[in-house]
Amino acid sequence: MGSDQSVTEVAADFDGREICTKLKLRAQRDDPDLTALYRYTGPRPHYPSRSLIGRATRSLPVYDPVKDRVVYLRDTWRIESNDIQKEGDTYRQLHSYQVPHIAPFERGNDLEGYGSRTVTHDYVEESWVCGMPFATGHIHYRMVLGVVGHELSTFRSTRELVNAVADALEAHEDAYHKAGILHWDVSVGNLIVTDDGNGLLIDWDLCRKRGTIQKRRHDRTGTWQFMSGALLSDPTKHQDFEDDPESFLHVLTWTSIRYCPSNLTAQERSCRLSLIFEEVHEKNGGYIGGDCKCGGLVRNKYLPSELVAFSAGSPLLDLLREINPPFAVRYQIPPSKEDFHVYETIRTSVEDSTTPFWVDILANLTYGRYQQKLENLKRRSWFPLMIRAYLQNPDLTWPTDGKAERLPVGIKAIFMIDISGEQG
Repeated sequence: MGSDQSVTEVAADFDGREICTKLKLRAQRDDPDLTALYRYTGPRPHYPSRSLIGRATRSLPVYDPVKDRVVYLRDTWRIESNDIQKEGDTYRQLHSYQVPHIAPFERGNDLEGYGSRTVTHDYVEESWVCGMPFATGHIHYRMVLGVVGHELSTFRSTRELVNAVADALEAHEDAYHKAGILHWDVSVGNLIVTDDGNGLLIDWDLCRKRGTIQKRRHDRTGTWQFMSGALLSDPTKHQDFEDDPESFLHVLTWTSIRYCPSNLTAQERSCRLSLIFEEVHEKNGGYIGGDCKCGGLVRNKYLPSELVAFSAGSPLLDLLREINPPFAVRYQIPPSKEDFHVYETIRTSVEDSTTPFWVDILANLTYGRYQQKLENLKRRSWFPLMIRAYLQNPDLTWPTDGKAERLPVGIKAIFMIDISGEQG
């Protein structure tokens, strides 16, 4: 991608670091002075992936010498598309609607000059290109958030883990219902925890506006482990609101199994993580998965049967057992035509089907039960409220210890599969 002239090495003069970088960030478009540069100092950014595709995202804490505080810098290559706005613009919209649990946005913009935009996609239809490749244009983008958090996988207690997920769920719900924005990329890496133990939902660079009708991108984005079973099993499916809450379920379950001490052996832990979250098959030149997620939810085998309890007496396992059944309806066999006919016959033959008596009758029919379960998934805030009920239940004791541990796994290595091309 060339040499980034906006980054220069300087001698360290704080915290004993030997090599730091000065990172220059151009002013946001609505700043009075569009030529202003903001300088930050921080450790040399690590490069997490050698993939030739993807967004080469690097995030790190940096020092703001003007305000004498540490902030969070995100350096990435955003997708160049008319239907995807800059992440900074999304943050301003979210704040204008007072969406909670959103990181404070400071500034950000595209980098300018030679090498700040990819050009591969301009040549994919040339006669000398081999095969039938596809490529998406990307623009080098930097932004700064006014908070530094730690990764969800470094939680200090199971209560903090669950609370952070509930916070992020509330952010997701309000973003959708208030601002009309759907996140589209829920993963363990996109939830961070503040020093106060609060969760923040970050990385809104792939979000979509509610109600927009779009085809699935040919280069699907997201982290494979946390995508809904519906999206994994059908590459042509348009991503709906219900897919994101299911991703939160997978985030909480995967993190719990991977980092919460339990009675699982290393091999049992590895097998479950691989079976449910890394299943992948090749089909018609592409990749699909999700069979074990869908089947596990429907047959109530989503959680490991060997899992008896998490350490320190945490109610986490009981919570996981309660929050996964509501998603099963997405993968159940729909009621038959006969079931629908019985439902409609009764509904249309009575004088007023909205009376409590007939509402109860219809709700207990096969088709009525199925429809009610589907509607419950769309009901606002049902998921975070279910989690909050566990956190606020005076009869449950959430231990203050039980921090995340990098638990041993079996022979198979556990790693993230980011289908935008990045691994982490």
